Amino acid sequence: IREFVIVQVLGRDLSLTDRTEIWNLVLAAGTNPLLGAGYYSFWLGPRAEQIWMDRPGINQSHNGYIEAYINGGVAAIALLVFFLIWIRRSQSKAMSLDSKFGVFGYSILIVALVHNYSEATFFRMSLLWFLLVLLSFGVRAREAPKAPANKGYTKAIR
Repeated sequence: IREFVIVQVLGRDLSLTDRTEIWNLVLAAGTNPLLGAGYYSFWLGPRAEQIWMDRPGINQSHNGYIEAYINGGVAAIALLVFFLIWIRRSQSKAMSLDSKFGVFGYSILIVALVHNYSEATFFRMSLLWFLLVLLSFGVRAREAPKAPANKGYTKAIR
């Protein structure tokens, strides 16, 4: 009940300021479940006009996961999941090397996962997406150079 009071004091509601209604409208508009509507073509044509009857001028679903699904279907969701797992694995490796960069990368990943629940920033030109892409290109901690193996040779004493 405390959460409800806090949300009310902030002038918001539990539907994330009507985002859940937007999600229902967008999903009801229908797309190909496997491939979606095509890369950013959901918001063009009759589907957008239908949604604009209820929500004039809206141009995104306000959910990164739904946005990926409506534009690219299950295929886009699978690629997104693969991409996020790739980033998580690279940041786990960086953290295992005691890299502060690994902690930063994990933080960005968690922020992106949570942020895209109420905003659609996956696949958009945003700082958050740029940082995720940067993390995916292998900006990782470098391993400490390994000492050469001792092959039984000893240094001569002078």
